[in-house]
Amino acid sequence: DEYPVIYDQVNPTLSSELSTNGDFLLNPINANGWFESFYPGGDVLAGSTWSWDSSTYIVTGGIQQGGSNSESQLQQTVTATVGKTYRFQAYVKSTNNKARLHAYTGSPGGSYPGSSYHSGSGNWELLSIYFVATGNAGSTTTVTLRLQLNASTSGTETYNAEFKNATFKEVGGNPATMTNMV
Repeated sequence: DEYPVIYDQVNPTLSSELSTNGDFLLNPINANGWFESFYPGGDVLAGSTWSWDSSTYIVTGGIQQGGSNSESQLQQTVTATVGKTYRFQAYVKSTNNKARLHAYTGSPGGSYPGSSYHSGSGNWELLSIYFVATGNAGSTTTVTLRLQLNASTSGTETYNAEFKNATFKEVGGNPATMTNMV
């Protein structure tokens, strides 16, 4: 081999669950750790709602767009340690490409990258975000976890998506160390 490389892989470990009611065993609509939010208020119409099915433990979000850049989200605020790596994930089912996961923190830090949008296949897809919590070294920061529908074109269409099994965990271990033997 022209470039021999040795990989030392230590499997990452995951902490216990850091979010509240991510399995949605209890009604999460404005209770039990989760709160619905719509942005901006003037662009979101009456079709923007969140509901919970107590027999399947699935939450359904909807957004009816009244302008551009509308968001409908079910969100929860958690505490993260600055400098630590975290994983936020959930299963999402949708027939449109408007559903995703998003994490946000106020200053310093701002918005972390969101997950990819659901493909719109109509099947359950596992969406994930990995990020390092930012802020003042040696402190904690507040992170807002969002199950989100984002409609970024003008019109009055209504989009829906289902979410289940949302988790937020710290990622530990040494993901990978590489030594180049050249």
